[in-house]
Amino acid sequence: MRDPSGGSNPARIIIVIVVLALIGVLGFFVWHRFMQWHEEQLSTAVEEERRQVKEELPDTREEIVRWLEENTELEPRRQQPKVSKKRMEDVFGEPVLKGEDRGCPRMERQLVSFFDYLDTKHDIGSEDKAAYEIFEEMIEDLAQTPPLVTGEARNLSNLLKNRAHFFRVLGKDRIELAIAVLRSDRDVLEHAMNNFYRYLVSEKCCKEYFGTCIPEETLYEYAAFFLDTLAGQGYLMRRDAGIRTLSLYYSLLVLDRAADQGINRHGIDIRPRIDDALNEVEATGGLRFKKRYISRLQDLKQKYRTENRR
Repeated sequence: MRDPSGGSNPARIIIVIVVLALIGVLGFFVWHRFMQWHEEQLSTAVEEERRQVKEELPDTREEIVRWLEENTELEPRRQQPKVSKKRMEDVFGEPVLKGEDRGCPRMERQLVSFFDYLDTKHDIGSEDKAAYEIFEEMIEDLAQTPPLVTGEARNLSNLLKNRAHFFRVLGKDRIELAIAVLRSDRDVLEHAMNNFYRYLVSEKCCKEYFGTCIPEETLYEYAAFFLDTLAGQGYLMRRDAGIRTLSLYYSLLVLDRAADQGINRHGIDIRPRIDDALNEVEATGGLRFKKRYISRLQDLKQKYRTENRR
C-alpha cells in the first residue's frame, strides 16, 4: 500500500519484515525439532533391530566370527590337487576313472564306500550314528530351514541370519565336520560332487538306496542362495577355488532344471552367471571333468540364446 503522497508506508514494511523474520525463526525451530525427533526415531529403530538380532541369534558374536573365519580360505588355490587311482579306489571302493558308467548300482556302491571312508578315516561316525546318518540329519535340517533368497537385504537381521545360515542351522560341531572334509579331501570332492548331483536328481536312484530324495525345491533354494544372495556369493568367495567353481556349476544346473520344471519361484535369470561359471572353470586347473563342464555350460548358453529368439 502506498501513502497518499505516493511513497511507501514505512510502518507496513517494518511489519512485513518482522512477520517474515518470525516465520523464518519458527520454521527453523520446527525443522530443528523435527530433525531431533527423526534422529531419536532412527536411533530407537536401530536399537530395536540390534535387540531383535541378538534375540534371534542366540550364538555369541565371537562364535559367529569364529565360524566365518573357519570358512575362509586365506589362500584360494586355482589348481586342483592330483589324485591317484589307488586314492580313488580307497575312497570310492572300485576303479572309478575308467569309463562313464552312470548306472544307479555303481553310484550307490561309490556313495556307500564314500560314507564308509568318512566313518573310518575321519572317525565321523559314532557308536550311535554312522556318517551317512549324520549327513542325512544335516540335509533334513537344512531342508526344514532354508536360507532367505528374496528380501535378504531388507534389513540387518535378514542379512546377518543369511550370512550365518549354516552355523545357525547345523551348529558348530557339524560345521567343523564339514570343514574337515572340505579341507582334507578336496582331491576327491570333484568326483564325490559329481556322484551326488547325478544321484540326487534321479528320483529312481534316490528311492533305491537313500529312501527319499532331497526335494527339488530344497536343491533350488540353496542353488538360488549361492547364486542370487550376498551371503551365498560371499560364502562361495571364501571357499577354495575348486569348490567354488563346482558349486557355481552345479547350482546353475539345478536352476536350469527348476526353470524347466516351472519351480523357479524367485524368477532368477541364470544367463549372466553362465559366463561367470565358464570363466571359473577355464581358470581352475586340474579339474578332471573340465571339458564336460565347458561343454554343458556352452549348451546352456546356446539354449537360453535360442529361447530368447522365440
